[in-house]
Amino acid sequence: MCTLTAELTPERFCLTMNRDESRERAEEAPPCISAPPHLPQLLAPRDGGAGGTWIGVNDQGVVGCLLNLYDDGSEPKPPSGTATRGELVEFALRGSSRTDAVRAFRDTCVPTRYSPFRLVIFGVTPADDESAAREVGTLFVWRGNGALEELPLGEEWTFLTSSSWNPLEVLPWRESEFRAWREGGAERRGLLPTFHVSQPKDREAWAPLLSREKTSTRSITQVEIDRATGKISMRYWSRPTPDASTPTLEVELPRGHRVPRKLA
Repeated sequence: MCTLTAELTPERFCLTMNRDESRERAEEAPPCISAPPHLPQLLAPRDGGAGGTWIGVNDQGVVGCLLNLYDDGSEPKPPSGTATRGELVEFALRGSSRTDAVRAFRDTCVPTRYSPFRLVIFGVTPADDESAAREVGTLFVWRGNGALEELPLGEEWTFLTSSSWNPLEVLPWRESEFRAWREGGAERRGLLPTFHVSQPKDREAWAPLLSREKTSTRSITQVEIDRATGKISMRYWSRPTPDASTPTLEVELPRGHRVPRKLA
């Protein structure tokens, strides 16, 4: 259960993601930089149990995000995978461009090992890069059976959300709320889009800032890339509240030189 928004303008790229999890799940590790051998450096928070991640960015400006895909009631029901989905983002972050990241993910991911998911990859180039129009986003969808779907993302705004509870009503409601927020001027409180801390009275179980008996929004993570300077920043709000504004932590990832992809 998560909610993601991303905005791409000539000046910057900004992606914000709520992570909704069990209240009993182990505490997350905040974002830190790691340097896999022969691969781009990456910046990501970590799951406190399985150790994977749901969002990350590498020093080439490639961003990857994971959302679980829940049963929609169709038959046959997809089987549960045995591998943790938290490793999927790192497969994508092996790439030094969106095109390379998509190729890396295809080459590395064996979808039948995983429960259903959606994985989004963005490649953010400098504003004056001639390839900028091509370097937008790709969405992979694994429904638990059939083929791994691959869809383009090319609009100014991207919105994705998931819910294991009452999805036929919750998902359209959240989309409507997102549309209203945009039409109302896309308000921010500091650096944080207010949509991500929205929690209307009597809609706590539906809201982007989720609060249910057993689950809640555990964190909000934001990736911002300045397309003029190349600066890459990740901001992290731990256990956010409706009045949140200042992040718990902000980390800058130095922009790296283009490196050849080398898979193990």
